[in-house]
This record gives sequence, structure tokens and C-alpha cells, in this order.
Amino acid sequence: MPAGAFWPAEDYHQDFYVKNPVRYKFYRTGCGRDARLKQLWGAHRIDSSRRYASVEIVNDPRLEVTPESANQPPPLVGYNAWSGDLILVEAVKREGGGWISERASRMGDLVGSERMQTLAMQANRYAPS
Repeated sequence: MPAGAFWPAEDYHQDFYVKNPVRYKFYRTGCGRDARLKQLWGAHRIDSSRRYASVEIVNDPRLEVTPESANQPPPLVGYNAWSGDLILVEAVKREGGGWISERASRMGDLVGSERMQTLAMQANRYAPS
């Protein structure tokens, strides 16, 4: 979709937090941003006196990343990209494209194969020469 017209903000919107600190603090409190950051970053201290929330990192062994607790998902292999996307399958059927299901399932197996994932990783890692 093409972008619509862009209208620059008026000057009074710029640096609102400096020009209207009381109203800005009211906005910051009312929008729930700081409460949400505190909920997400509970072990960190949120400095809400600044324009953008900054955090002071707390040394907490529970927050250390180890190979056992890394937040990386397992390799995405051995799945069918077609049948695993039920919303896509149902949308295609609803729109009269059910005839493609068998071919799409074969393609889904190929896309979700370990070989294809390896090729995709290599394509993202190495630029064409």
C-alpha cells in the first residue's frame, strides 16, 4: 500500500516533555507506560524523569543467559509450513483455492525441511558474489 501524505508536526509538539513537563508527566502516568515497563523490567529501576525510559541494570543471577536458558527457539525444521498455518489454509479454502492444497502441502514440506532451512540461513549469511 503506498504511503499517504506526510504532515510534519507543529513546533509546539516538539520537545513536549521539556515545554510542558507537568502535562507530560500526567500523560506518562495516565498512559500506563511506566507501569508496563516496571512490570516487564521488574528487576530494573525505571527512570521516568527522562524523555525515554532508561533502565539501570541490576546484577541478578536469574537474568544471566546460559546455554540452558537462552531465549532462542529450537531450529525450525521438520515441519510443514502449509499445514502448520491453519489460518492460511482456511482462508485459501474460503476463497475457493482448495484445489491448491495438495501442491501447497508438498511445498510446505519442502520449505520446512532441514535442507531448505540450511540454504536459507546460508543465503542470509553470505552475500551473492
